[in-house]
Amino acid sequence: MARFRRQPQAFTDLAGLASAIAAAGVRRIDGAVVGDEGRYDDERYVSGWPARYAAQHTIGPLSALSVNDGFAAYPTPDSPGGALRAAADPAQHAAAVLTRLLEEAGVAVAAPARSGAAPARAVEVAAIESAPLAEVTAQMLLESDNSTAELLVKELGRALDDDPTTAGGTAAVAGLLGADGVQVADGSGLSLDDRVTCRVLVDQREGPVTVPGQNPNVL
Repeated sequence: MARFRRQPQAFTDLAGLASAIAAAGVRRIDGAVVGDEGRYDDERYVSGWPARYAAQHTIGPLSALSVNDGFAAYPTPDSPGGALRAAADPAQHAAAVLTRLLEEAGVAVAAPARSGAAPARAVEVAAIESAPLAEVTAQMLLESDNSTAELLVKELGRALDDDPTTAGGTAAVAGLLGADGVQVADGSGLSLDDRVTCRVLVDQREGPVTVPGQNPNVL
């Protein structure tokens, strides 16, 4: 993402997706590009976070479908004076960005982008893979990327307990740690309700965390 100083960053190439759609033979979309964020819940900010986190743009609105961490405008290293502005509807904003890229690729789009659920029998026209999870996690740690941390927690909840929410993910994390003295309220550590004892930290350094069916130390 361009707002980080260290480049290049791991990202999913929407321009590549637009090109793939055009290459599949799509020349006109009679309706709209619809952004579906149904993979996770629609909680934008974690319950219990101080209101200033949203007001000061410490983190953008959370969504399973977002561009640039849910920010519609943001400063970059080349334009450090730019203002941060959160997208009111991250999925709609992502769909709008894809609409613009489609039009640049020669695909006409009749209606403005919106958010909504994909039809049950929708046909896949094109797809694009994200960066490997190892790269995403490395960037999260290097940049202290709060949004990525929060979405990874939702993904853990979805994968381990079929509960794609912050509550589901934090319960999964607490279960993986399997230790008293841990209170997990979010993925980023922004919550004032997160608690961990020194003993738990020492114990986790001395032994691996194992996910059932996976190798030790690998999530």
